[in-house]
Amino acid sequence: MAWKDGCDIKVTSSSSFYIQAIVKDAANDVEWSIIGVHLSCSEQVRSAQFQEISVMMEQNQGGIAILGDFNSITTPEEKDGGGDTPLSSMTAFNLFIGDNDLVDLGMIGRQYTWSNRRAGNELIQERLDRVLVNAELLQSFCQPTVLRLAENGSDHAPLLLDTTPWMEK
Repeated sequence: MAWKDGCDIKVTSSSSFYIQAIVKDAANDVEWSIIGVHLSCSEQVRSAQFQEISVMMEQNQGGIAILGDFNSITTPEEKDGGGDTPLSSMTAFNLFIGDNDLVDLGMIGRQYTWSNRRAGNELIQERLDRVLVNAELLQSFCQPTVLRLAENGSDHAPLLLDTTPWMEK
């Protein structure tokens, strides 16, 4: 995670798969929580991680953004190439999103955030990275926007969460 000047970030907890912090945004005079994640490729481990994130969300009040590599997709349309993603994996992810009343902010840019970087019929692309927010965060900002940036040597594209896209910078 990286942030701009004018944001005061205080890491409150972390583990092998997440970093949780409080963000004090001076431009908007808003305080909110952010949870950066890199979830497991294992469906069973990821399910336990979803539960842990849900508990963290219950313990926080106010706006929350969860962002990063979820290693899961919500629909078959979020994948191109390779075999089918198990329905159970997509269902678990969608239940996590729904049970926690989260909204996917979508993104501006290319559709996929990960690629195995192979050619031809061996190419697999997926939207594994995203920004999910709760209603309180949406109420705190006019129109938060997510930009998909270019990959620079990684197989994942970085995402930029812009909480002040219409404000003069």
